Amino acid sequence: MNTSTIGYLLKLLDREGVPRSLSIPFLIRAQGLKIQDVVDQAGCHRSLFGMVLRGERRPPPALRDALKESLGIDLWDETEGGDR
Repeated sequence: MNTSTIGYLLKLLDREGVPRSLSIPFLIRAQGLKIQDVVDQAGCHRSLFGMVLRGERRPPPALRDALKESLGIDLWDETEGGDR
């Protein structure tokens, strides 16, 4: 999937009320990646990943960068479909 498709799907899932804790793992898997690989790339624990997706914690820069590299968009940048 290209970046614009991922951004479109993320906005659609947000509009339909799908929580990011479900939509982001879905998009990662749709890219043919494993969540654990993204977490390992960021050097963080999977529980931190879950807390970030549920909005309980701010993403550390390494996790934010790993997600941006995996999905092609910055999930916390409003112009790219993020910051929810």
